Amino acid sequence: MTDTMRFYAACLSSYNAGKLHGVWIEASEDEDDMNEQIQAMLEKSGGEEWEIDDHEGFPFKPDGVSHIAAMAGFLADADDDGRRDAAFAALRYHCGRISEAKDMLETYQGVYDSKEKWGEEAFFENFEVPEHLSTYIDTEQWVIDLDCNGELHELPAKDGQVHIFWGTYLGFLPPSGAPSCQPYKGGSNGPTMAPTMPLVRQRWLPCTKNTTSILTGK
Repeated sequence: MTDTMRFYAACLSSYNAGKLHGVWIEASEDEDDMNEQIQAMLEKSGGEEWEIDDHEGFPFKPDGVSHIAAMAGFLADADDDGRRDAAFAALRYHCGRISEAKDMLETYQGVYDSKEKWGEEAFFENFEVPEHLSTYIDTEQWVIDLDCNGELHELPAKDGQVHIFWGTYLGFLPPSGAPSCQPYKGGSNGPTMAPTMPLVRQRWLPCTKNTTSILTGK
């Protein structure tokens, strides 16, 4: 992945005449500037219509200048707090749909060697478990439950690591009234409260026998 995104705007009339005329334009949040560069290219060719013939560095094929500006803005905002790579991965996962990528980014947990490694840390950071019971917690099974319920997502990161996203968001909510899940809002160390796990959606805790009996004492 490269931090530079650019696209090739080609003149359609030149293409139809068997000629290649266009310009490479670097993606930016400035939609007007990109349109001005396209118009300058068309003035030289005498054409009126154009299309994106090629692109580099985008997470997904761009759909016009407005889409390019929106993607550039989304990635720039994420870059301000060090989450650009995660935002890029979310855009690719959602085929360039920015609204869904934004929702996904709100559940971002960080980069880990694996989702199992994340689970080893995240469970004890977010749930209060008596020390004498900690050895009975099967964090790998908890991760499997989250994965099966559509709450946990891992996307490829650099150097063989993975981006972890934990939370429900548009398009990935558990089925309403699902018997295998119960709403869980968390306590002082719960997912919706913990400063290290900034989630904005309702959390769901799989209602397995082990986790339920250990956390509730029943």
